[in-house]
Amino acid sequence: MHVGLILDSARASRSLWSLNVDDPGDRTSLRQRIAAQVSDVVRCAGQSGVASLPTEALSTYLSACAGLRRQDRPELVLWRQQFKRLTAEAPTFSRAYSGLALVDSYIAERGVPPAEAATLLAEGRRAAQRALELNPRDGVAFAAQARMIPHHEWLTRERLLRKGLAAAPVDPELHSALADLLVETGRVEESTAERERAWALDPISPLINSGLAYAWSGMGRDRQAEALTAATVARFPTYAGSWRVSMRTLLWSGRIAEARALAADLPAKGSRMTPAEIADWRTLSANLPLKGAALTPAAHAALVRLAFAQRSIVQVDAMLLLARLGDLDTTFAAAHRLRGTTDGSTVVLFNPPAEAMWRDPRAMRLANELGLVAYWRASGVWPDVCRLPDLSYDCKTEAAKVAGAS
Repeated sequence: MHVGLILDSARASRSLWSLNVDDPGDRTSLRQRIAAQVSDVVRCAGQSGVASLPTEALSTYLSACAGLRRQDRPELVLWRQQFKRLTAEAPTFSRAYSGLALVDSYIAERGVPPAEAATLLAEGRRAAQRALELNPRDGVAFAAQARMIPHHEWLTRERLLRKGLAAAPVDPELHSALADLLVETGRVEESTAERERAWALDPISPLINSGLAYAWSGMGRDRQAEALTAATVARFPTYAGSWRVSMRTLLWSGRIAEARALAADLPAKGSRMTPAEIADWRTLSANLPLKGAALTPAAHAALVRLAFAQRSIVQVDAMLLLARLGDLDTTFAAAHRLRGTTDGSTVVLFNPPAEAMWRDPRAMRLANELGLVAYWRASGVWPDVCRLPDLSYDCKTEAAKVAGAS
């Protein structure tokens, strides 16, 4: 079965948006996929200023906004072209500029040449500023601005996001962005609360759903994480983020055989993971020992290679799982190489398998190298790991020592 939907403009007698979905063989999944994408378009159509858009601009916006909400990263260039066109078609519509700024920030972090990234970020900053001039409550503009601040400037980013939330308190993207920053700095409980607020405001978004499922998995709430991930996969079967959460939930909970089976089946499930990423997940799961088995030297060597594999999605997972297996030396050696990265890799210190790292004084030295100690001392808010039972040192005292020695 092939299902097609068309959204028409009564005033202009023309199509504004269309959807074509092939029957996956599961009617429940088919209904969920259609409902989710229609919900995205309705949400986009309800934004401030949309009702007054000219017909052509409205069609452009619905396509770009709905696509960006689905997080179709391979199509970011297309969404950028559409938002760029929209700034010309509707020059007083703030969401045209904030959407362009957000897409520019995504593309700039995807490994494009430095000169191109600099150009994108400069244009993105101008677009975000223009959006806020047109609408000081445009939450997407605040989120885009925060993404374009150097990653290690956590305090600056946090202040901007909280300023945005004061202006747009019901913007789910802002709550999600703040949740990302909080987990990067070790404030995991606060981060999860922000993710739950974002989810309450936007329970369809694959990005928000995956972020919350990831948080629940880290808290040991595996059943809730798996249920939310299954719902997201049913609606957005190609979204790679949901499949990553599934793999991590299985690996962190020690369900290695299930992780191996899922990794083998990822291409058939339609995930938009790259072949290289799928290969890394297979390598990771294949070399972790099953319950009761010992880690072989060859398997250990394979995990070490992944832990040092720069730009691999599974690099942090390999580090964490090596820490859980007792190889803290390799974990710390690999983690030191995260210094200067821009992708939130500091979460290596704050996922459940990292507790073993914090029982080692090297953790605070690593946190200092990554810029986290400066953030904690400036903000006055310390990471959740400082409340671990039987920690052999006081976080504030140790932080002062390592900061003074650097």
